[in-house]
Amino acid sequence: SADDLTKIGTPVNDIRKAMGINDRFYFQRELFDNDNTAFNNTLDQINSMSSYNQAYQHLKNKFAWDESLNETEEFLRAVRRRFL
Repeated sequence: SADDLTKIGTPVNDIRKAMGINDRFYFQRELFDNDNTAFNNTLDQINSMSSYNQAYQHLKNKFAWDESLNETEEFLRAVRRRFL
């Protein structure tokens, strides 16, 4: 619904466009142990995937993120925007 879209944001063709610069530093620090290479490789992988479910499963298998944490929720929201 349109209401769901306002919570997630507008569709983007590059996940980086779903994140401000401060968000990027925040995610890199909180979710990727400040590893810029791992962070950027993951964004490239997400961009190359064909669905949110594929990206979500990849992230779930690769990282042991606590999905109740704000940073994980925010990151997954950005991932969702990539596949709207």
